[in-house]
Amino acid sequence: MFDNPSRVNSLTFGQAAVIKRTMEGPLKADNKTDPDGPLRILFVCLANLCRSPMAAVIARTFYDGAVAADSAGVSPAAGSVFPEMAAVVRELYGADMTGHRPRHVLDFPVADYDVIIAMDSSIFMRLSDMPEIPQDRLLGWEVADPAGLGFDAYERTAFIIEQNLENLLERLGEDA
Repeated sequence: MFDNPSRVNSLTFGQAAVIKRTMEGPLKADNKTDPDGPLRILFVCLANLCRSPMAAVIARTFYDGAVAADSAGVSPAAGSVFPEMAAVVRELYGADMTGHRPRHVLDFPVADYDVIIAMDSSIFMRLSDMPEIPQDRLLGWEVADPAGLGFDAYERTAFIIEQNLENLLERLGEDA
């Protein structure tokens, strides 16, 4: 998430919209779909092969019980996750991604999620155009796609996701 509003001037319209929604959005912890249940997050990237499945694993690993997380794509790819991503997730979080199969965002009951997180501004804009997506629950992050860039890029992406998750949960008062 962007914490510096002065950066808006150097960004595209889509990125500025992500920043605005992230900083000023109506998201509040007391608006959860199930007040007694965990915070339900749906992470969305392009192909559902890298960032969103990684984010779901990180959320479930660090905030088990406080967060229930799933992942989806706006244009899910055929196939399985990249080997480097699977290695990072296995090494850092002890999770096995071999069974992951990409799914489309609308394969999920999107209205049942407390937060839908677009992993970058282009995904945010595509989700903003989908009438099925509850716009008051849509947030955007700017997490670069590490696809094909090697183990170190996936590791950096994981740490960015960790920081964004921590910031989100602090904002919501959901300290796990």
